[in-house]
Amino acid sequence: MDVEITSIWIFHNMATLQHETPAGRAMRLLTAKRIAHACDLTTNAVWKWETSGGGRIPSRHLPTVLDLARQMDVDLPAVDLIEARASA
Repeated sequence: MDVEITSIWIFHNMATLQHETPAGRAMRLLTAKRIAHACDLTTNAVWKWETSGGGRIPSRHLPTVLDLARQMDVDLPAVDLIEARASA
């Protein structure tokens, strides 16, 4: 039974990654807690970008998120967020 649950979990997450939003990707790579601290927001506010914000990072927070990615040496280029935003 554990193997079956694991397989379902893996397939679900593979499908999710194919449709990852800009906010989802940022939270996966940087964590919601770090983003919230950098943007002077609550963690719940950052999670709302994904759940009720259409997966978009508000434009006023994009520079801070990108700066955090640079500080953490994480590959999160602005063009990925902009292109994803245009296609969403």
